[in-house]
Amino acid sequence: MICVNENTTYKRTCSEQVKTESTKKSPLRTIIIIGISVLLVFILISAVLYRLMMGYTSNSRRSSANSIAASLCKSVNAALTEMKDNGYSVEGYYLVCSDRNKNINIPENFDEDLFYQTVESFFNNSDKIQWYAVVENDWAVYAAGAENWKRSIAGTYPASGSDYLYYYNTGSVQTKKRDKVTLNKLYDVTANKVREKATDEDFLREIMTSEETKKE
Repeated sequence: MICVNENTTYKRTCSEQVKTESTKKSPLRTIIIIGISVLLVFILISAVLYRLMMGYTSNSRRSSANSIAASLCKSVNAALTEMKDNGYSVEGYYLVCSDRNKNINIPENFDEDLFYQTVESFFNNSDKIQWYAVVENDWAVYAAGAENWKRSIAGTYPASGSDYLYYYNTGSVQTKKRDKVTLNKLYDVTANKVREKATDEDFLREIMTSEETKKE
């Protein structure tokens, strides 16, 4: 005589059914987990590539802006040299700017009209670029330029080094935010430096001595 325990049979049946359903769901669960993992990896890689691309773009724009500033500085010096060779006075310590209202400490006998005309003959983009330059004696020692005063990346020449730090105090703006510094900000810092030095008698005397030495 065989006795069948209905409860035992029912439990076994349920257990086998759960195992079967679990086995069926396992591949689907694995596929979902793999899919999520792939998606997370893709998002991570995309974020890294985006940061690299933005860094490259930023460096490229800054390099381009610095190149324009270098060309500008050379053009200003060429204009000053040409004026001086033609007998015009260019000596002094001053800041000259594409916006004449922003000029600082311009010498009384400095021919501004001729200067701007001469700069335009050397610098083809003078009508498209906003800029300023600092002149010590008869030579531009620093220049900055950008497409506009408030929104675009500003380039400088020198782009780095002691002269750069002298006319642009990096302590006033965090280095990591340098790419966001506008020409307006650079101008404000430089203008303060120029005004400060324009009242320094020892500094001005040194400039005059240097000019007299050149003439001898």
